[in-house]
Amino acid sequence: MGRKRPADTIFAVDVQDKCRLASLRPVTRGAQRFWIVVVAPRDDFIPWTQRDLGVALLLVLAALAVGWTAALWLARRITRPLEQLAAQSERIGAMDLAQPVDVRSPLHEINQLADSLEGMRVNLLDATNRLEELNATLEDRVRRRTLALQQANADLEDFAYSASHDLHAPLIGLEGYATLLVKKHGKAIGEEGLKYLDRISAAARRMEDIISDLLRLCASRCSAGLSICPRWRIRSPWR
Repeated sequence: MGRKRPADTIFAVDVQDKCRLASLRPVTRGAQRFWIVVVAPRDDFIPWTQRDLGVALLLVLAALAVGWTAALWLARRITRPLEQLAAQSERIGAMDLAQPVDVRSPLHEINQLADSLEGMRVNLLDATNRLEELNATLEDRVRRRTLALQQANADLEDFAYSASHDLHAPLIGLEGYATLLVKKHGKAIGEEGLKYLDRISAAARRMEDIISDLLRLCASRCSAGLSICPRWRIRSPWR
């Protein structure tokens, strides 16, 4: 150490028959100046040998292999159940609700997703079944209502036929005979008798109008239903 060394340089020195690396650094404090000497064994700074590099490379490769294997294993534990859940979701979205959702995984979160999807499938299946039952009930109600309307129309047709024949025929005869009496025996009947015959004819015509109104009501009701009733029109042959 008798030679002058530049500051902040590293050099080798022998200390107790061992090679060490030393470094000098000047430190100024006020008017005084000090030198700091750092000494360390040389073995701590020897670069790695080729063997050491090979061992380190093998360790790195082994760590990468272990990490890759762990990643594949973890991906299978997570990705495969997720793929199954996606396929089940598409199936349920297509309203294929017959088969239950059977996806199991070691992960609790994925099992919760599978249970939620199964609950949705059960709810959709229940709603679909109830809708089908309601449709069937509605179809049956419509069918019964249709039969009831057809029966009501048939009853209206029977009523119209009865009114046009059984009720209308006597009125026509009554009005006709009253008119004949006036034409052939008007003078013999007298003024008071003619008034009575006129009242009889007016009452018959009024009854014919009532029956005609009933028949028009029947025809309108039938037209609004499932069949159309014949529209009879009452007309006296004596007018």
